[in-house]
Amino acid sequence: MSVITPELLTRFDVAGPRYTSYPTADRFVEAFAEGDYIQALDQRHEATRLKAQPLSLYVHIPFCESLCYYCACNKIITKHKDRAATYLRYLTREVELQVARLGPGHSISQLHLGGGTPTFLSDDELRELMAMLRRHFHFVPGGEYSVEVDPRTVDENRLAVLAELGFNRLSFGVQDFDPAAQKAIHRVQPAEKVFAMVHAARALGFESVNVDLIYGLPLQTPESFARTLAQVNELRPDRIALYAYAHLPERFKPQRRIHAAELPLAGAKVSMLAQSLDAFSEAGYVYIGMDHFALPQDALAVAKRQGRLHRNFQGYSTQPDCDLIALGVSAIGRMGSTYSQNAKTIEEYCDALDQGHLPIVRGLTLSRDDMIRRAVIMALMCQGQLQFESINLAWLIDFKTYFAAELQVLRALQEQWLVRLSEVGIEVTATGWFFVVPWAWCLTVTFSRGAAAHSSPRSSDPVRSGHAKFTGIDGPPHGPGRRAALRGHVRRCLCRSGAGSGRAPDAGPDGISAGQGARLQPARRLGRRQCAGAGVADDPVRGHSTPLDTSSPGRHGAGGFVAAASQATRLARPVGAQAVGLGSALS
Repeated sequence: MSVITPELLTRFDVAGPRYTSYPTADRFVEAFAEGDYIQALDQRHEATRLKAQPLSLYVHIPFCESLCYYCACNKIITKHKDRAATYLRYLTREVELQVARLGPGHSISQLHLGGGTPTFLSDDELRELMAMLRRHFHFVPGGEYSVEVDPRTVDENRLAVLAELGFNRLSFGVQDFDPAAQKAIHRVQPAEKVFAMVHAARALGFESVNVDLIYGLPLQTPESFARTLAQVNELRPDRIALYAYAHLPERFKPQRRIHAAELPLAGAKVSMLAQSLDAFSEAGYVYIGMDHFALPQDALAVAKRQGRLHRNFQGYSTQPDCDLIALGVSAIGRMGSTYSQNAKTIEEYCDALDQGHLPIVRGLTLSRDDMIRRAVIMALMCQGQLQFESINLAWLIDFKTYFAAELQVLRALQEQWLVRLSEVGIEVTATGWFFVVPWAWCLTVTFSRGAAAHSSPRSSDPVRSGHAKFTGIDGPPHGPGRRAALRGHVRRCLCRSGAGSGRAPDAGPDGISAGQGARLQPARRLGRRQCAGAGVADDPVRGHSTPLDTSSPGRHGAGGFVAAASQATRLARPVGAQAVGLGSALS
């Protein structure tokens, strides 16, 4: 039996971001405008005179032919196919403006088409899009070129076109194989159709096939979801992304068509999550992180074993960390030390391009403190360990001094066997891989006056930046009183079982006791999430929905086990995707 029990999921029921970026996209400001982004492009252009790393591209295609009731992505529901041709013309204008600053011929090692439904485009329109991108960029051999696919919109011939165009990875939106659940969310797709498309993809030579699942949907039960899990294991995709649904009808109008009475209760969600972990583990899948699983021979699993895993707006990747150009409505990109987001409506997006401007509407320039903390968090999330000396040499700091307050708080998590601290570094335990948010939180905020002195006026401290709700911590913003408040908060979140410090007498190999945990304390948080797909829109399904994270790009790109929560966390706050349990905790 898995050590990740329902009791453990309940104990670590805390909301938090997915960290596809740090700082998270809710920190973006409208003061960041086109001029700031152009400056970042110019700086990269200058850098290419030396040697610049390849770029990553994200292209958002917002169109869908029919509405899925659970979805909160930035989408346009239409059956008018001619709208795609107009949109492609605007995408071309956007690329031309970017390349005018960057210079032509930059190498691309990663491309993701997200939506919406990228396969809304016809075969000829997909060819036109890829031809346009290849005119301006050089796609390197061995890169990751992926596209999201709605199984209802493709056949074997369409998959052959995607292969012809150079895509080597597919992500199929399955959600659930149960017919009743499919009907309840207005997304009916027979299992036979999905099986046929996955088999066709393999025959065509795609390197990796991903399947998306969602638990917490209407009419789902642990029994029905167990049948879906069995079918998925029979299908045996190379990768699996498991997301939790959060019901937010007050924010997302399509969800008002879902009957709240048909949603599973918190206990059932926890059960579905726990049985998913067991089922995938028994089927031989490797847990990559956040909400993703992969077969041992898949490139992601290999990269994790070899310490070569990376994470960016498109999720976990085998490609080295690099700048991301985001194209299309509401897409989020990264250039140098900046993050930026395009206009969220197609009218505003097109209007900016008509006037000869890039459609940037908000963003952020990272401070030195932001970049140091990002380096630390990403190292732990991707490699599972961090040597203090590496950060000291890279950033010319003394880690133990700079993060003195944070290290104190991490010791409380060491007592929970999520991390191990030593004189030379930090290591994430086998259990800690499943509960990222608790330890990542401790590294994102400025806890002491000493650390605050290193940060900009727009500090990473959520108290100073007006985001105290992120941690729910009361008390002074800095100094000993702040540290005491933080330690108390961590213990309240992580020790709900009432367990004391130190290892439990009946603890397992990672210090997890079968008797620990299970007293659930209501957590009143409103989760918020943005569609993974270059931050397309607040999406309550595709990853971590948290008060502070709306940063994920690529709807399928990097989700978080936005998850199984308490009845108070889930139902009192009927939401779309919440980071809790193995979801928030896990992501």
